[in-house]
Amino acid sequence: MEEYRQCRNLADEAAQQIDVDRMWEDLERFSKLERYTGSPAGEAAVDLICERMKEYGVDCTREYYDAFRSLPVDGSLKVLTAKGETLNFSLTPYVYSASCSDLEAPVVFDEAGRQKGGALQLFDTGKSVSTQKNETQRFANFEGKIVFTLDSSYDFAMKAKRAGAVGIITAYALDVKHHGSLGGVWGNPDVDDLASRYPWLPYGELKKSDSDKLVALMDADEVAGVVMNIKQDNSIVKASIPVATVHGQSEKFVLISGHYDSWYEGMTDNAVANIAMVEMARVFKQYEGKLRRSVKFAWWCGHSDARYAGSTWYSDHHFMELKENCVAHLNMDICGFADLDHVTFLSSLFERGDFNQELLREYNKAEPAPSEAMRRFADQTFWATRVPFSVMPKFGEYHFGSMDIPFWHTPEDTFDKCNKPSTLRDTACMTKLACYYLESEQLPADFTGFLGFMESTLQNIEKQVADEFDLSPVWPCLEKAKKTARKLEELMPGKDSDDIVVQAGGELVRLVYSYSSCYAHDAALPQPAFPRLSLAMGKTRENTTPDYYLALETTFQRQVNRLVGQITMVNKMMEDQIDRWSR
Repeated sequence: MEEYRQCRNLADEAAQQIDVDRMWEDLERFSKLERYTGSPAGEAAVDLICERMKEYGVDCTREYYDAFRSLPVDGSLKVLTAKGETLNFSLTPYVYSASCSDLEAPVVFDEAGRQKGGALQLFDTGKSVSTQKNETQRFANFEGKIVFTLDSSYDFAMKAKRAGAVGIITAYALDVKHHGSLGGVWGNPDVDDLASRYPWLPYGELKKSDSDKLVALMDADEVAGVVMNIKQDNSIVKASIPVATVHGQSEKFVLISGHYDSWYEGMTDNAVANIAMVEMARVFKQYEGKLRRSVKFAWWCGHSDARYAGSTWYSDHHFMELKENCVAHLNMDICGFADLDHVTFLSSLFERGDFNQELLREYNKAEPAPSEAMRRFADQTFWATRVPFSVMPKFGEYHFGSMDIPFWHTPEDTFDKCNKPSTLRDTACMTKLACYYLESEQLPADFTGFLGFMESTLQNIEKQVADEFDLSPVWPCLEKAKKTARKLEELMPGKDSDDIVVQAGGELVRLVYSYSSCYAHDAALPQPAFPRLSLAMGKTRENTTPDYYLALETTFQRQVNRLVGQITMVNKMMEDQIDRWSR
């Protein structure tokens, strides 16, 4: 890491200027604002951010857009017992639930839902308890019924609707009111999304103690029926996105982002991150014109209550700027929690393997864990625009749904869950990480390492798919690209390599983490690397229906063609760059 000494010096200097007392004043103001997208309190939060940017002399624009927002209003469930009793429970509607009034229907318990996620999610590792073929049996009895399930996945909801279910009741793992999402669309819908990617079923969640009671009643066959009420505000609202820029010596920039919309106070999710970004903008302003690259700060809304609508709108409306000039996206989501005491990164894995470790050692008592491959969540919107480096910190161990931070998306995410030392640590960590991307002469690109990651991931897929799924056309393209990448990396020191890193490296990253074209956005669903190729893992003619197997073969072949075509294009980019540097 000797080549990053200058970055390290700047990182240490910048981090020392963070004023956590100043941040605490703004956090107190945020704690009084329940920042739903397009709401007066949400826009008041933007007012505060813009006010601070003006005070600090940071260039800031405020862009307005329309968001297809979904806000839960109220929900209730009456359970009619075989003994003639009526039990009343509160329901928390999911984002993009449909509304209903006194919806009365027989209730059926989804037994497969007792397995985690029902073992029938899009992220299929080939180790599911159930198979595609026997899903027919699982859903056969849902028509005309309200389904009680422990499977809260969007995938289940869509299949239940197709099977004729009229409503769904699910449960949270803890005894707290919690908000989830039912939308499969990433951002605002296009015309096809609107027609096919929303279940539009009445859908409500029970807290754990109430769901335990209902499970016991269902197991004892003592439920005669249920009456469901859901009130939901599904509407288009006008909302704003503040974007601040500290200008460097280049148009190339690092994008630092975090959502400002919240559930209730939303202090760890995501007020601390919001104010950390305000403070980082203040600190970096002192280096304006001196930084090698520029830095943009973007505060999104429409994250939870409009399924990443803000970041997606920004990506769609700043497409070429992002595609040509954005070298890295650093996303801040869930920060400042007082009881989390170590730091790891989720990453696109395009950076050198040792790049993060030096920084992470400062914030961990033991040797930090290697970066994990990025997941599809939390405004990871920018694969389409070929952003090569994407990093999101995990400040401590947490697992959404099973929870070391049980107040995520609940009324209990309050100011007392934060403290100054953790807020300072998390802000300093991201400030230092940003400095490395802003100031390094050579971005920490690892073309050969990433191509090796692609190869090993594809080899693992190949081992778990049937013979009909043929990856053989990909191997010679990958081998050729690895040889070209080694030549490129030999010539890279001392050269201006930002463009080739963004264009060629960003395209490789896009191929791994997405399946759509570069002008579209994948569904808002859990998915592994090479998501559409991975669908074939564990699938055979025997455990699928004929039409589904044919669809898998078609999808797989098209994704193989995509890989071959785009890797060939990336190889040509690298060859052309080698030729220019060799003249």
